[in-house]
Amino acid sequence: MRTIAAACYPCNRLNWHRTAADDPATGQAVRLFNPRTDDWEEHFRWGRGYLTILGWTATGRATVRQLKLNREDRKRQRRLLRGAAEAGVVSWP
Repeated sequence: MRTIAAACYPCNRLNWHRTAADDPATGQAVRLFNPRTDDWEEHFRWGRGYLTILGWTATGRATVRQLKLNREDRKRQRRLLRGAAEAGVVSWP
């Protein structure tokens, strides 16, 4: 199953026209994750508590770094969404 997510302006601005970035583990340029063609579970894992996203492949690592997916505002948002889900609130959509 493929998941397509809407991107917020700050994330979209960080990616903008880029299709590749350096893998922080190797320094090699690799393509960035494409939600239209790639499988999230292949490239990423959730960290403890579902607050951080871990790059599982070169593409995943480069994408996490390039889009700054673990910045504090994103972790705060994930914490709030998780709390709401645990309280039984149905999230969008």
